Amino acid sequence: MLALAAAAPAAAACSGATPTAVAQSFYRSHYLFWDQAPQRLGDAVAAPLLALLRSEHACRDGGELCAIDADPWLGAQDGEAVDPRFQAEGRDRVRVAYRFELGEERSERSAQLLFVHERGCWRIADLISPDGGSLRRSLAQFHRP
Repeated sequence: MLALAAAAPAAAACSGATPTAVAQSFYRSHYLFWDQAPQRLGDAVAAPLLALLRSEHACRDGGELCAIDADPWLGAQDGEAVDPRFQAEGRDRVRVAYRFELGEERSERSAQLLFVHERGCWRIADLISPDGGSLRRSLAQFHRP
């Protein structure tokens, strides 16, 4: 009985019960996550990625152009993602497909979120842009100690 009571608060802190639910919630609530204070992302983002986002945030607060120089969802500096669709691909991967629009240009694109099960919750470990670039790898290379 005590173990169940201890597990309840951890489960309540999760952003969703499945990677797809976390992906949908994160996309809708934190689309501009790279411009948000990292402490707001802690329930959805895995510790290693969150640490890198903290470094990026500190760099940007210093007025620098840092590792993230384009919208990671789009893999572009300009444009818009329209009508996002979320599709689980295996146990720990979710594809976010959307229609990319920039002026007259329209094309189908997708990004992928990779997940880990951490502290009882599904958390985002990486975002793979439409061009195949890893956000985590890009941040780690830029913010290497």
